[in-house]
Amino acid sequence: MKNLLIWGGITAVLCVSGVLVIRRMRGTPSAAMMVPAASTASDLRPHGGLDPSARPSSVAERVSLAGEQGAPASGQAGSDWTSLLRDLPASLGTGNPDLLAEQLEALLADPNRVYEVIALLESGVLDEDPAATRGAMMLLSAALQYAHQPGAEDAEGGRRLVTTLLESLPRLSPALREQLIGQLSAVAVAGRPVLDLTYLRDIIDLRAGYPDLSDEFSRLFSHLADGLAEDEDRTQFYALLANEGADPVAVRVALAALLEDDEGRFLALAEQLYADAESDELRKAVLGALVTAAPVDRAAEVFGQLAQGAEHAEALILGSRPGGWEALEGEYEHLLNSGSQDTTARQMLVAGMTGASEQRLLDIALRDPDPSVRGQALLTATLTPDRGPAVVELLRDAYARSDDPSVSIPPNVTVFAAENLVRGNVGGARADAVDLLLSMATDEGLDDAVRWQAVSAVRDWAPPGGLDGLVIGGQAVE
Repeated sequence: MKNLLIWGGITAVLCVSGVLVIRRMRGTPSAAMMVPAASTASDLRPHGGLDPSARPSSVAERVSLAGEQGAPASGQAGSDWTSLLRDLPASLGTGNPDLLAEQLEALLADPNRVYEVIALLESGVLDEDPAATRGAMMLLSAALQYAHQPGAEDAEGGRRLVTTLLESLPRLSPALREQLIGQLSAVAVAGRPVLDLTYLRDIIDLRAGYPDLSDEFSRLFSHLADGLAEDEDRTQFYALLANEGADPVAVRVALAALLEDDEGRFLALAEQLYADAESDELRKAVLGALVTAAPVDRAAEVFGQLAQGAEHAEALILGSRPGGWEALEGEYEHLLNSGSQDTTARQMLVAGMTGASEQRLLDIALRDPDPSVRGQALLTATLTPDRGPAVVELLRDAYARSDDPSVSIPPNVTVFAAENLVRGNVGGARADAVDLLLSMATDEGLDDAVRWQAVSAVRDWAPPGGLDGLVIGGQAVE
């Protein structure tokens, strides 16, 4: 006796720990429909798709075959496909699992019938028939479970089915595609996802072949990590990705899976992939995985080593994680105390310290030897609303002593920080920041570009007449 487990978009008949159980599946599933889920590192390999002899070679041919063969199960020759598919949700609604199990068993007795249903879905014949569509999705969910039951004799039946379903996705209507992506992502047998790491190459190819649908196909990545079991599996996963793909989404998902709860053992591989990346997009994907999934202490360390000066978003992500800004602060202090000349690393580490106290950030702004790091500390401080007057005072002092390399900060950073204060504060701090911006807008000793930045920052907050008569670079400020 085989039990058929169905996940996904089917209303529960019997619900046991979230798993829907259809009982009394009589006999043994056809060998052509059965394959054990991949469970060893040796299975983590790319594959070339289906053998053309395993199923009809085109959508049109499969639709024709479905029409020619008629009813999909012996004993029901008088029914057409749509009525048979409608019967499944109808039987589900009766609360009789034995009836539904018998219907599914009959429909799955011949594995070719499942491919006929896929062809019907691709053809659009069922698009206007919600009941038949729901029945088709029930049948596909059952077939995925049926094909992956332990003890299968055919090692390729389940793979043929999953690969066919992946290939069909671009040909489905948007609504059906969404349903099938959810179905493929949700089905698991014996705790192992049906859509496992062996399909990584297929998903990458789908995204590359159909860029307009790439965001939809990216959802398929989200469950691949569920198949990561042993260290060997993880290493194989990384090797497959590094050798064959430069897809940033795939890289980010893969590295996140490798790095999460892994005590930093794969950080060196992440660094190597970052060094080998041939595009900024791929480098950002590596950093995105790092700051999202690696242990925060190690993530801060490696982030400081890899940062090139424009990773503010990644710094904020890491800083927002539990213990994140403290890890960034610890790495900053380590670099500062060690005498490191890597000012870019210190700047990016400070950029993520939004959770630090105002006084802590002011301390950095007062004692770091580099103007860009001091300015970043003030910028980070002003990202949090309702900062006190001490921040404005330090900005004003740095502006007034712009010729003193131990105090000054870049003037454009002063503008940005003052604008943050104007937008995020009320009362005295805002008024003082407005005064500072007006001073900079009218300062003929500043570069015109900085003066225009100050005008843009203060225009909506300036008192009436505050910008009247101002001319910058020969152009009147209106």
